[in-house]
Amino acid sequence: MWGHSLGGGVTTRAMVVSPLIKAHVLYAPTSADVRVRRFTGGLAGATGTDDADLYDSYFYWTRNPQLVQELSPINFFKYVTAPVQIHVGQIDRTTPPEWSQAIRDELKAQSKYVEYYEYPRQAHAFIGSGWTLFNQRVVAFFDRYLKTVR
Repeated sequence: MWGHSLGGGVTTRAMVVSPLIKAHVLYAPTSADVRVRRFTGGLAGATGTDDADLYDSYFYWTRNPQLVQELSPINFFKYVTAPVQIHVGQIDRTTPPEWSQAIRDELKAQSKYVEYYEYPRQAHAFIGSGWTLFNQRVVAFFDRYLKTVR
């Protein structure tokens, strides 16, 4: 499974619930901790009626610690059964490297296999040689973990 940005967030959720997925690639993923709510175009800039309702909703459900615990995949990385590869740009301001580092660190704390790559001078969507290197690493990772799976 491969996910970028919000798709990376979906992938972190799939990682903890499905042993059927044999390899996971996170490309500039959103935070795996729902207490982290800021992303470009999201709740941080709530101004309109719909945004304000969403903003109020966020504060309502985050006051429930049990719900926050249950909604944050980072709290369930002990259930990850497949290798994980993470890629993030060092100048990504949409999904900052700290979010990917937290995912990496918790996977390591749970003794899970994780490869982690930061790309200098790359933002949220890689370009040029960063894009090429990213694709080479992803293909090699999937080849390593999927071609032997039957």
